[in-house]
Amino acid sequence: MEANRNIEMTRDNSSTDRALRARLTAMLLLPSLSDVVFATLLFLAAFGYLTQRLFDDGSVGWHIRSGQRIVRTASLPDSDPFSSASAGKSWYAWEWLFDVSAGAADTWRGLSGVALLAAVIIASTFSLAFRFTVERGAGVIAATLLLLLTLGVSMVHLLARPHIATWLLAVLFFQVLDSAERAPQTRRNLIWLPLLMAVWVNVHGGFVLGFTLWAFFLASAVIRYFNSIKVEQYALFRWISVLCLTGIGMLAMSLVNPYGYKLHAHVMGYLTNSYFMNHIDEFRSPDFHGGAQQAFIVLLLITILALTRSSRRVTLSQLMVVLFAIGSGLYATRNLPVSALWLMMIVGPLLSDGAYEWLPRLRAFDQRMRRRELSPRLQVWPVLAVVAALLICAKPGLVAEAKFSSTRFPAGAVDFLSRERVEEPVFVPDSWGGYVIYRLYPQAKVVFDDRHDLLGQAAVEQYLQIVGAQPGWQQALAARDVNWMAVPSRSSLASAASLSPEWTQVYDDHVATVFHRAGK
Repeated sequence: MEANRNIEMTRDNSSTDRALRARLTAMLLLPSLSDVVFATLLFLAAFGYLTQRLFDDGSVGWHIRSGQRIVRTASLPDSDPFSSASAGKSWYAWEWLFDVSAGAADTWRGLSGVALLAAVIIASTFSLAFRFTVERGAGVIAATLLLLLTLGVSMVHLLARPHIATWLLAVLFFQVLDSAERAPQTRRNLIWLPLLMAVWVNVHGGFVLGFTLWAFFLASAVIRYFNSIKVEQYALFRWISVLCLTGIGMLAMSLVNPYGYKLHAHVMGYLTNSYFMNHIDEFRSPDFHGGAQQAFIVLLLITILALTRSSRRVTLSQLMVVLFAIGSGLYATRNLPVSALWLMMIVGPLLSDGAYEWLPRLRAFDQRMRRRELSPRLQVWPVLAVVAALLICAKPGLVAEAKFSSTRFPAGAVDFLSRERVEEPVFVPDSWGGYVIYRLYPQAKVVFDDRHDLLGQAAVEQYLQIVGAQPGWQQALAARDVNWMAVPSRSSLASAASLSPEWTQVYDDHVATVFHRAGK
């Protein structure tokens, strides 16, 4: 009898072990919510609803051609190869690393490859922001609500351009710095910041945000040092020392770029030019009639409510980031996505605490979901999603090809210019410049495009004079020896050119009208 009981117990233990192993395997392999966010955004941006939005800005065109030229010549350009207005001028191709990546993606699979590259960056940004928000103490419900709002805000600038890399790096920098401040055992992760800065400085001018974040945490530590008792000052002094060493490393690695310290001066000169800030659309303050801007207002209201009602206190550094995020978001439209991402990560835990006070029954469910989200998992689903996306993208015909909108950009006009073998510079609006470069380079150059830092203020002023058909516009074009124009059909410049004996209309499709100088 005893032997039979032992056999039965052994069988029971074996069954229990198998059940535990099965549960553990399932737990490790089941996707987390952040995995679902990643896969959903990846496929929406690469092959779905968001794909067309990625190419609503033509400047991705010159980024692609720039990257392909860099690969072909194995060197960075010394001067501008794309526009006649900047011919011979030194060009800081400060986003060269993104350009090379986009150029390689386009060489592989055209704009569909570029869409996939952008989709991976975008999906990584928002899935990590969601994961970090939950890790920092937010419940899954609050994190999901804030994620949806942040995605709504990001629609204002969701483009296949280098700034999306700044979104991702801004999330990573904040998470590393804030975690290191709150949990000293994580300070070894600060070693990543100089390494990430070496990447950031070569993909986008937004690298200055990395130094801005670092400065907030350093200033907070110094203020706390001078307002604390002696027993706390030693730990704060160590934290200040670590931050200083990290900052030195970041500064040193930021010089690892083709232009050295001159890049920093160039970027700051551009960002502090009041004329550019007042005349370039994406640097202007948001127009709150748009859906993305209204989502930011809702996020601001939630932020204020959470800060005033939550029992959880924010740190001084977090408060600095919140104030900066709000101020920079209200200052310039292009800042809204990064501002929203930072607010999401800071406000999430506060919002959850407030919600639990109002709806105590929500706490148990939300915390159970949070534990499941943070339980250990093998990160197989994001990898599988990327592999699947690569396979889909590599097979033409499985999904619709990514392309520029033929109603937003002058596709027919460029076809006409290509057929006519036009090799002279073509005047187009700066918003079309990148698209025309993508389609016509190296056959023809544009006169102006949207690289305003390269053009300089005087050239931008002249461009605005021409595109607005202001007095002297014909003389300005003649001075630049421009004989071809492709402009929006209903623009004031198209109307003025139609009335001028100097210009002959040679093509029109109600999107773009092409004019040729008479007698040339």
